[in-house]
Amino acid sequence: MMIEKNKTVSTAFLLLLLFSLTSCAITGRVSTATYTTPPQNSTFAIMTNTMLTLTEEKVQKHIISKMESLGFELIDDVKQADYIVIYSYDIGGGQTYVSSSPDFVFGGQKVSSHTEYPRYFHIGLVDSIGSVQANKIIYAFKGEVYSSGSSSNIAYLAKYFIDQIFVNFGLNVDDKRFVVVPTQ
Repeated sequence: MMIEKNKTVSTAFLLLLLFSLTSCAITGRVSTATYTTPPQNSTFAIMTNTMLTLTEEKVQKHIISKMESLGFELIDDVKQADYIVIYSYDIGGGQTYVSSSPDFVFGGQKVSSHTEYPRYFHIGLVDSIGSVQANKIIYAFKGEVYSSGSSSNIAYLAKYFIDQIFVNFGLNVDDKRFVVVPTQ
């Protein structure tokens, strides 16, 4: 009898641990398209507003880190860069869901709610020389993430979204599902 009770408690604990890990997970879908492969040691600049918010600074630092890890060199002058990085993101209005279930501890019903936010992140790598020559925007690479979850903090989420895009740099992927468990 005691062994069966311990087994039930252990199973409940494992289920609780699994639920807590997956409820903290960031999930979504990533798509990327590669149009040309940039030559080694290419330069890049980030198209930006003149006044950066703290969130924009965090996003740009992570993009710069990823680009440099791929062998690109950051320069300040957009007009002189071989490639220009553009990015955008959006967090939609949240949808709140309410549910109830039997409360086996105290009796009655347990009511809970959570809010889901639709989230989007896009990065484009524009071939600045080719674009000037063709007199239109020519992309070398594009990546986008679609996600939804309980966090609406893009300063926190951007790192994970950017990582998912750059994991697929140079590849063509379509609607690839990902799950990331944050390490913090």
